[in-house]
Amino acid sequence: MGIYTGIKGLIFDLDGTLVDTAPQIRDLCNGVMADLGAPPVNTALVMSMLGEGPKRLIEKLFVYHHLPLDKVEETLAVYRWRYDRSQGDKEKIYPGMKEALKKLKDRFLLAVNTNKPESIAPGMMEDFFPGIFSPVVGETQTRRRKPSSDGVNVILNAWNLKPDEVLYIGDTAVDILTGHAAGLKVIGVTWGFREERVLIEAGADYIFHHPLDLCKNL
Repeated sequence: MGIYTGIKGLIFDLDGTLVDTAPQIRDLCNGVMADLGAPPVNTALVMSMLGEGPKRLIEKLFVYHHLPLDKVEETLAVYRWRYDRSQGDKEKIYPGMKEALKKLKDRFLLAVNTNKPESIAPGMMEDFFPGIFSPVVGETQTRRRKPSSDGVNVILNAWNLKPDEVLYIGDTAVDILTGHAAGLKVIGVTWGFREERVLIEAGADYIFHHPLDLCKNL
């Protein structure tokens, strides 16, 4: 018996939950910062800045490097252009995730809610996990990024399900805030970008330590 009953759908975060994108994002960040004369940063620092979308990431890097914010938009455009052309170079699926999703797909509707642009997120998910997720919802010019519940509400409407019929799964405090904002219970996962302590402090309803824990407990 699972930890929750009556659940029909699972909504996943992308970065740090399904795929380890930190090395890829680190290299892209260091590339655009090098264009501005800033020194490289390590993966741990970049991981600490992730979770609120690419614009906030670039803004945080500007603040960290004491750079004037008037070039954020220009740098963001370069970052996105390079990101679109570097998909899959260093991104890796977390061990056990494919097996877990295959089993979960037999029992639940599965979707993704991410702060990545919706122009690239669906294609990325189809490359990594063909036929698993529908819908894949990302940031658009008219949809607010997480921790807004906008993306979750799009998925709930597409599935015609109520919040108490769906769980949210993510690796950061932003994910927990997002799920709770939409009225969902949230599973915090420790294999991603944040420590268990951070997830507990943010109010995660449950903590899992490995992708296959999803199959064992749901």
